[in-house]
Amino acid sequence: MRARMWAARAAGAAVLVCAVSIGVSAQSPTPPAMPGHPAPAPAPLIVPGRSIGKWTLDTTLQDLIGQNQAQAQLNLTEPIPQFQKALWYHEWHSPNPPLIALTPAASVRVIALGTFDKTFKTPEGLGVGSTPIQITAAYSDPQITLRPGVGPELLIYNDLGIAFELPYDAMVKGYSVVERVFVFRVGQASTVWVVP
Repeated sequence: MRARMWAARAAGAAVLVCAVSIGVSAQSPTPPAMPGHPAPAPAPLIVPGRSIGKWTLDTTLQDLIGQNQAQAQLNLTEPIPQFQKALWYHEWHSPNPPLIALTPAASVRVIALGTFDKTFKTPEGLGVGSTPIQITAAYSDPQITLRPGVGPELLIYNDLGIAFELPYDAMVKGYSVVERVFVFRVGQASTVWVVP
């Protein structure tokens, strides 16, 4: 009788351990690599104040150039339409998903990263294609809203380190859906954009 009771308890504990380990692995966005197999690709995640996919704000411009090969560069000598003067705008389209990096002039320090790829999303599911209603439902009202008169609207969450750019849509006579998402260091929006 005792042997059956101990066997039943052991079976119950084994089921519990399996259930817990399955629950933990289901929550992990990037499962660990299996021996003899390549590591899985990182999840296309936007982490406000930190990263877009595998690229972080700690990455240097040289690292980005090395990982992403050819780039388009633009020296922002004027705020176009809302960026600070003297920033360099770097953009890559391949071989990886679209990526934008902003650096101060004559510096390799990345102060903001951006993307216009629909596959990258925040933990709340926000990204390119999201609406202003979805953004404010997840993050409430932005600390800074830029409407330069001509060009896109920017919803900036300075306390989170994320900004959403929405182009003007003449069909709806307003700003429609997110076209680009930027991450920057928390509290540092004024180093990237001309803010009031």
